[in-house]
Amino acid sequence: MFAPAWTASCVCRHPNIDESFLEDLAQDSLLCILDRLHRLNGRSRFSIWAQAVAISVVLSELRRRRQKDISLDQVLGDSGGMPLELFS
Repeated sequence: MFAPAWTASCVCRHPNIDESFLEDLAQDSLLCILDRLHRLNGRSRFSIWAQAVAISVVLSELRRRRQKDISLDQVLGDSGGMPLELFS
């Protein structure tokens, strides 16, 4: 699975992405590429393979950031200890 070339530019231009986050993504991608280097078996060019690994790292991190922490108080709300979704 290869993402289009515009994927990286979309991530870089996103308003909620700051410079330090991009630097962290670059470092995490490089570490992941070095860790998986033994999996490169010559069926594709290194640059294509490395780009696919980096995109995978970026998408995984964006998914992780999208998940928000929810406090137990928010889940229980004012329902007296029962989860809110049981009352909807």
